[in-house]
Amino acid sequence: MKLEEAFFDYKPAPFFLKSKVGENYEIFINPTSKEMREFGKEGFRFLADAKEEKLYIFHLYILHQLAVDHIFPGKSLYTMPWLLHGNTEGIPPKLDVVTQLTDGAKEVYSKEYYKNMKKYNWNWVNKYFDISKAEKEIKGL
Repeated sequence: MKLEEAFFDYKPAPFFLKSKVGENYEIFINPTSKEMREFGKEGFRFLADAKEEKLYIFHLYILHQLAVDHIFPGKSLYTMPWLLHGNTEGIPPKLDVVTQLTDGAKEVYSKEYYKNMKKYNWNWVNKYFDISKAEKEIKGL
């Protein structure tokens, strides 16, 4: 499968984040290494869609659900086990956290949700940053 690397869209920033991210924030789909570096040492947030094998990245201050509302209108993170979400840090980007795998999240997401996460191939995300540790944790859920 050939990856499509492209700018996805601009989205108006919520009023309470305009001082941090400006009037709009960018969302990239299957970003180039240059686009990932542009986020800097702070890193970025991501959504990894295992169904489509598409990685969406956006500013660290933008909450995952805000991006989901724009990319997948009417959907919730809590009902999409094919959508891995988390944060990176540094240049080149290193996985900082996968939200669903944190202790607090395990109290929020259902057992069925985690069971369904195992059905998807996450290995393709390694093209962007190393998630091998997270992959092992998903398999052990």
